[in-house]
Amino acid sequence: RALPVPTQVIPADPHEAGLVAKGEVLFKEIGCADCHSPTMATVYGIYSDMLLHDMGVELQSSTGYYGSIIPQPEVRNDKFEVTEQPTPGEWRTAPLWGVADSGPYLHDGRAATLEQAIEMHGGEASDVAARFKSRPKEERDAVVAFLKSLRAPRGPETLVAR
Repeated sequence: RALPVPTQVIPADPHEAGLVAKGEVLFKEIGCADCHSPTMATVYGIYSDMLLHDMGVELQSSTGYYGSIIPQPEVRNDKFEVTEQPTPGEWRTAPLWGVADSGPYLHDGRAATLEQAIEMHGGEASDVAARFKSRPKEERDAVVAFLKSLRAPRGPETLVAR
């Protein structure tokens, strides 16, 4: 409860503000919000469902979450069976809270831009990435403008009241 709240910075320029608003609508329409949900319980602006999703072989990690593709006893999370461990292609939905301030993107920084990060989604999100790629450049730019409005909290004035 004491963490700073997420911040959305809407540009002062009316054209840019309109682009952000259009991007937010497209973000939902394309399907990004299916996993990057704006709200989780009482947390507003998180843009995550905090669940594991199969992101496909393209985003696989060579080390996985626990140090190897096949979990080893010394590094495995013993609360779960080996078959319940995340696979190298499974990733928890990254919160987009402050994404404008957090590049490079994806779990290993392989995407230099937000557009690249979206286009690299595979597995369960491959259809969402395809819908994004199929949109006209102006619409893709609007989605990116929306994402760039999601800023990291700036200081103690943004703390949630207890």
